[in-house]
Amino acid sequence: MEIAIFLVILLFVIVSGLSKIFSTEKTTISEEPKASQAKEDPAEEKEIVSLNNEIPTLENIDTDFEKIAIEEIKEKQQSAVILEEPKASQAKEDPAEEKETVSLKNEIPTLENIDTDFESIAIEEIKEEQQSTFDIENEKTNFIQARVEKLPGMVAVEKNSFQMGDTLGDGRDNEKPSHTVTITYDYYIASYEVSFEEYGRYAEDVLKTKHKVFRENSVVNVSWYEAIDYCNWLSKREGLSKAYSASGNFLDKNGRKTTDPSEVEGYRLPTEAEWESARSIISKNNDIWEWCSDWYSESYYEKSPQINPYNSSQEAFRVKRGGSLANNTNIRVSCRSYDYPKHRREDVGFRIARTKT
Repeated sequence: MEIAIFLVILLFVIVSGLSKIFSTEKTTISEEPKASQAKEDPAEEKEIVSLNNEIPTLENIDTDFEKIAIEEIKEKQQSAVILEEPKASQAKEDPAEEKETVSLKNEIPTLENIDTDFESIAIEEIKEEQQSTFDIENEKTNFIQARVEKLPGMVAVEKNSFQMGDTLGDGRDNEKPSHTVTITYDYYIASYEVSFEEYGRYAEDVLKTKHKVFRENSVVNVSWYEAIDYCNWLSKREGLSKAYSASGNFLDKNGRKTTDPSEVEGYRLPTEAEWESARSIISKNNDIWEWCSDWYSESYYEKSPQINPYNSSQEAFRVKRGGSLANNTNIRVSCRSYDYPKHRREDVGFRIARTKT
């Protein structure tokens, strides 16, 4: 019993001693941070100073490096401004579209953003391309002696010389002899015969009726006098002097009678010579004949002038050219025929011409 009491007392003493020891260590540990708050560890202070010295600032960078740093800062600031600008412009314009537009503009070469030498080269290339195009067009013009001009549906024929009449030896007597003709002026001639729609506007406006006869859209069943009246109507609409008097004589731009087609300003029927000269470059409805301005003479080629021929001597008939398959007539280029100027036929139409002034 006494031994047990002794062991309990000994154990109590040991526990008490250990408690005091642990209490002393805790007190020491808790006081050390307070002391360090008043004064930092010299080693740690040195380490912090060293770290501070390692952080680059404008104050501790050499002059050259300072300049580099300043440039880098400026570039970053500029980048920030560029990134901010699209946000500000979103209310006005989509940034993606704006960038795309700027990109496309930068891709388009202009003389302003080409160096001086390249600018000269570009100008020379443009000139060469234009000259090449001009040469090609000239070749086409020289080949057919005509070119399409601003007048809708008209072809411009340049002054030229050609063999008129029966050049193959199989024509009729009124196509002989073959002879050289020179046209000294440029003129326009319609690519096609006057259409049903075109003549219909004239018929409703002047004749107060509707024209109902046509072949493949070409107007037919029109007398020579109705054809020249259509020409005068068209000239008036376009502010030109009329080409014909009431009796069918040519008129110049001052309204005076003339026998020279080059002096006529308004729309008119082509002369025989003009029609034959242009035949290879105009479209032809093979079902119809076409009125011409000339009076008809069976032997006209035996005495016709070589320069700007036009038969103004009054006869009984007016000239028709072109031939028609409707009556099995041979449609040779040189083929000539005639009819009374007041007659209408279902295989006779016309096309317009005009002197180039």
